[in-house]
Amino acid sequence: MAAQGNDSGQPLEKVVSVTGGWHLLLHDFYQLEKESQQPETHLRRISENVESTQYRELFHVSSMWPFLRELARSWQLEPFGLEEAEVANSDALSLDDLQRELRWAELLRLIQPRPEGRYQFDPVVAKVLAHGT
Repeated sequence: MAAQGNDSGQPLEKVVSVTGGWHLLLHDFYQLEKESQQPETHLRRISENVESTQYRELFHVSSMWPFLRELARSWQLEPFGLEEAEVANSDALSLDDLQRELRWAELLRLIQPRPEGRYQFDPVVAKVLAHGT
């Protein structure tokens, strides 16, 4: 039996899928639900707006990590390794700095480690980054 997100029968899995469990997006969903009980409409709105400047600024990625934006555009849903990160390294960071940036992104849960020294973007973060400027 699926967990329920609210009284209207909205599955919790749908809320987590759209928000990625990120507190910023969950807070927005909660605020919208307080105004009116229309979970499908609110989730659709959040999903469509996650690419907006508002969310890029909330995630603090509007000017950070240009190479992560490049990676997200190319490797949004696929695992990538250090070699792909080096190709996307438009800032010409040293290998040590690049590895440090990847480690910070991992600690912030922007990316998750995968087998064989590869990484994969959090799906919501990838969407935000890929549509950044």
